[in-house]
Amino acid sequence: MKSRLALLTGQTIALGVMVAFLVVPASALFLARYGADALPFTYLAVAVTGVVVTILIRRAQNHFSLARLAVLVLTTYIAIVAVAWALLEFADAVWVTFPLIVVFPLIIPLGLMLVGAQSGRLLDVRQIKAHLPRVMGGFALGFAIGGVGAAALVGPLGGPVPLLGVDALTGVVLLGLTLETARRFPGELRATPDPLPPDVLSRPALRTLLGNRLVLVVFGYQVLAAATMQLLDFLVWERAAVRYPDPTDLTRFQGLYGAVINVTAILFVVLLAGRLLTRFGVGLGLALNPGAVVVLAAVGTALGFAAGSVTTAFFVLICVQQVISISLTDGMTRSSINATYQALPMAERLRAQTGVESAGVPVALGLVGGFLLLHRAWGLDILVVEGVTLVVALAWLALAQRAHREYRAGLRQQLARPPWVPASLRIRDEAQQAAVNRLLASSDPLDVQVAVTALNDTRHDWGWDLAPERSDPALDVRRALVAEAEHVALALDVLEGLDGAPGTQPLRSALRDTVTESARQATDVLALAHGRDEVLRAVSAMSSPAERERGLALEMLEVTCGHRTAGLALALVDPMLDDTARRRALAAQAPRAHRSTAEHLRDLVTDPKGTWNQPWLRACGLYAAPGVLGAKAHELAIPFVNDPDPVVAETARWVLRPE
Repeated sequence: MKSRLALLTGQTIALGVMVAFLVVPASALFLARYGADALPFTYLAVAVTGVVVTILIRRAQNHFSLARLAVLVLTTYIAIVAVAWALLEFADAVWVTFPLIVVFPLIIPLGLMLVGAQSGRLLDVRQIKAHLPRVMGGFALGFAIGGVGAAALVGPLGGPVPLLGVDALTGVVLLGLTLETARRFPGELRATPDPLPPDVLSRPALRTLLGNRLVLVVFGYQVLAAATMQLLDFLVWERAAVRYPDPTDLTRFQGLYGAVINVTAILFVVLLAGRLLTRFGVGLGLALNPGAVVVLAAVGTALGFAAGSVTTAFFVLICVQQVISISLTDGMTRSSINATYQALPMAERLRAQTGVESAGVPVALGLVGGFLLLHRAWGLDILVVEGVTLVVALAWLALAQRAHREYRAGLRQQLARPPWVPASLRIRDEAQQAAVNRLLASSDPLDVQVAVTALNDTRHDWGWDLAPERSDPALDVRRALVAEAEHVALALDVLEGLDGAPGTQPLRSALRDTVTESARQATDVLALAHGRDEVLRAVSAMSSPAERERGLALEMLEVTCGHRTAGLALALVDPMLDDTARRRALAAQAPRAHRSTAEHLRDLVTDPKGTWNQPWLRACGLYAAPGVLGAKAHELAIPFVNDPDPVVAETARWVLRPE
C-alpha cells in the first residue's frame, strides 16, 4: 500500500511542478502580447482540440494498456513543450504561447485522469476515499513548488522563456515515475484491454456517454465544475492583467499567487480532506465545492455592485474564491469523482473516465469561451462574469445531488445480482400458484429461490406485502438495528468477563449463537429495507479476501443506509470483525456504561426488560452462575425452580442442590 501511494503521489507532485512551469511563463507572455481579451479564443481552441484528443485517446485505450497510454500522452506533451521553447528561444515566436495556453487546461485533466485511473486499479473504493485526497494533493504541492520556483528563477534565467526548458525536464521526471509504477504493478497497469465489438467501436463518444446515467450525470457535473473553475480563473487573470501590465511583474504575481493557492490546498488536503470524505462520504465530496462557490460568488457579486470591480477588495475576493475552490477541488472533488467510477464495472471505468475527463473540460471551455466572446462583443462589465459564475455554480450544486444518487444506484447495481440468477415468475392465476407451490416443495435450492422471488414480485398483485411500509422506514430500520446491537453488546460483555470460569462453556456457545443470530436478523432487516440481492451479496462480499470486493460492499452499505446507520449495521454484520473490534465498533455507535460480569449475568438470567426471552440462554446462564457468582448463585436461581420451561427449572434446582 505504501509503495503504491508513494508512486502515485510522486506522479501528482511532478505533474503539478510541470504544469506550473508551463502556465507561469506561457500565460505571462501571452497576456503581455495579446491581453486578456484574447483568452476566449484559446478556450474555443481548447474545446475543438479537446474533442480531437478525446477521440484519439478513446481509440488508443481500446488497443493500448493504461501504462502505454500514459507514456504516449506524456511523450507528446514533452515534445510540444520542447518545440515551443526552441521557437521562443531562437525565433522569438510569441505566437507559440497560444497553443501552450491551449495545452495547459488539457494536460491537467489528462494527467489527473491517468493518475486517477491507476488509483482505481491499485486501490479499492474505501482506500480511495481515505488516501486519494492526499495523492491528489500532491498536485497542489507540486504546483506550489513550481510556482515558487518559477517566480525565483525568472530573474536569474533572464525571463520567462527558459522556464519552458525546465518544464520539459520535469515532464521527463513524470514519465520516469509513470514507467516505474507500471514496472512494479504490471498486472494492473500493463494489461492490454480486451478488443471491443465493432458496433461498440463505431459508436460516437457522446452516444457512449449517454448510454449510462451515472456516466452522463458525472459528465454534466464535470462540465459544470470545469466551467466554474474557468470562469473563476478568467476573473483572476483579467483583473491581474489590469493590475500588473509588465510581463515580469505579472509572472512574479502568477508564481506567488500559485504558491498561495497550493499551500492552502496542501493544508486542507493534509488536515481535513481525507477525514471529511471518510466521515461524511462521497456526497459531501461532490457538494462541498459548488456549495462554497455559490456562497462566495453571491458575496462577490454583491460586493462588486456595491464597491466596484476595480477595487482592491473585489480583486482580493475573486482571488480568495479561486483559492478555496481549487483547495476543495484538490482535496474533495477529484477524489469523489474518482470514487464514482468504482460504481461501474471494471471494463467500463477507464473508457468512462476518459470520456468524462478528457471531453468534459474542453466542452466547458468551449461554452465559457463562447460566453466571454459575447461578453466582450456586448461590452459587459466584469461583474456579469461573477454573476454568471454564481448561476453555473447553483446548477453544479444541483447536479452534485443527482450524481450522488446515481453513484448509490450504481453501487447497488454492482452488488444486485450474482453472475447467474434464475428468472422470476409472476403469479397471475391459480395454475401458476400451483406451480410455485411445487417449486417451494422442491429439494433443489434454486427451485425454492425462483418460488420466493415469484412471491416477492407478485405481492402487490395478490395483496401480499412482505415488508409493509411505515411512516419512517429509516427510523424503523435503525430501531431494529439498535435492538440487535443491545443483544450483541451484552453478549460480548458477558463473554469477555467469563474468563474460563467452570461451567461457562454452554453459556459461551449460547452467546456465540446469539451474536450470529443477531447478525442474521440485522441482515434481514437491511434486506427488507434496501433490497434482498444487494444486501445479501454485500454481506457475502465483506468476507472476500479481495480488498476491492470488500471495499465495494462497505461503500454500498454506507451510501445506501447513511453513515450513521451503516456504522451500526457494519458493527453487527461484518464477518471480518473479531470480538474486540466488534465491541469497539458497537461502543462507538452507542456507548455503554461499564458493568461487572456478575451484573451482566444477573440481567441475562432475570431478563427484566424482556430483552432475550430465550429459555435456553437463561438455562445456560443459571448453569454458569455458580462458577461466576459463587454462593450468590442460589439467590439468582430461586425464582426459577418452578419455571414453565423444564430445562430452566431443572437447572435452577441443580444450582440449589446441597453441596
